[in-house]
Amino acid sequence: MLLKDAPHVGKAHGPIGAHLDPRSGSYVIREHAYGHSNRRSFDALTEEALLARGLSKEPLAILERGVFVGPQPPDIEQAIDRDWEEITASF
Repeated sequence: MLLKDAPHVGKAHGPIGAHLDPRSGSYVIREHAYGHSNRRSFDALTEEALLARGLSKEPLAILERGVFVGPQPPDIEQAIDRDWEEITASF
């Protein structure tokens, strides 16, 4: 998140660019078996390496296997919010 009155807006581009770089994405995929927003990141791994991590070179294939859930019941949402506030308060 970039606040509207941030004093060094130009410095935000460095971390964003680093994250979007295919080399960063390939590392995340290889080391953490986690997908990435840059499709070119997947090109650095073989199809076998991706399959071993439960991934594919095709984003839709990954999304089709995803588990998406709807909203939680209000009591669960409140518990999650409460716990999140407690966690973030310690930072």
